Amino acid sequence: MSQLFHNLGIEPLLLIAQVVNFLLLFFILKKFLYNPVIKMLNERTKKIEKSLKEAKEIEEKRIEIEEQKTKEILKARKEAEQILEKSKEIGEKIKIEMNIEAEQKAQEIILKARQEIKQEKSKAIEDAKGQIADLIILSTEKILKEKFINDKFPISNDKSMTND
Repeated sequence: MSQLFHNLGIEPLLLIAQVVNFLLLFFILKKFLYNPVIKMLNERTKKIEKSLKEAKEIEEKRIEIEEQKTKEILKARKEAEQILEKSKEIGEKIKIEMNIEAEQKAQEIILKARQEIKQEKSKAIEDAKGQIADLIILSTEKILKEKFINDKFPISNDKSMTND
């Protein structure tokens, strides 16, 4: 066999040295290069998987928050509509109450004016009665005086009376 190696140009010692060198290089590369690279790649894979998992969780949370935000917006709109509706109802009630109150005040003012007119009318009638009574008394006095004077002193063509 050594002849076969020699014919082929292979030196057995050199071949053994090359095999030893190859194995030595293989173990050195495996220990210092291949294992750390594999370890680094595994760690990087774990980091990527962790990052993907976190990204997925973040996306789920974002979707959840967006849904919650949408719900809150809808709830706020609904509350705003209810507040507006209540405000309109309160405004209508206040308007109706103010109209009723204004109408009551107007009725009170009308009633008070009617009472004042009645009082003024009664007072005017009383004043008129008093003035009429005074006029009647004066007229009666005048008529009675004239009658009394005419009865006592009848008007005649007598010149004696006119001479006074």
